[in-house]
Amino acid sequence: WWREGSEATISIGAKLNIVSAKVSSEGIYYCQPSNDGGMGTVASVDLRVYQGPRFLSTLQSQVIRRSGDGNFSVSCTAEGKPRPNVTWVKDGTLINPKIKHAFYRISTRDVDVRNGVT
Repeated sequence: WWREGSEATISIGAKLNIVSAKVSSEGIYYCQPSNDGGMGTVASVDLRVYQGPRFLSTLQSQVIRRSGDGNFSVSCTAEGKPRPNVTWVKDGTLINPKIKHAFYRISTRDVDVRNGVT
C-alpha cells in the first residue's frame, strides 16, 4: 500500500486500516499484489473525508451599545468539509445577505486551507 504523492510504502498486507479518518487522511491509496511470479495490476481507492461544521471562535453572549453608536461588527468563523454556510438570524428572522438592508451588511470571506476545509 502507498499513497499518491509518496513513494514510501505505508502498509504491507491485504488490508489497509486507517484507525481514525481525518481530513488529512484524504487522498488516493494504491495497492499492488506481488509474489515470486512478479507484480500484479495496481488498484486504487480515492478516500474522501467529510467534517461536520464547527465554530472556530465564539460570539460574546451580550454586547451593549448606545443608540446611535456606529461601527459595530461581529464575526462568526466556522470550518467544515464541505465548506459550511453561515447564516445570521435576528429575533427569529433570517437576515438575507442578498437583500440590501438599511441596518445590516453581511459579508463572507472564504479561506482555503489544506484539503478545502474552512
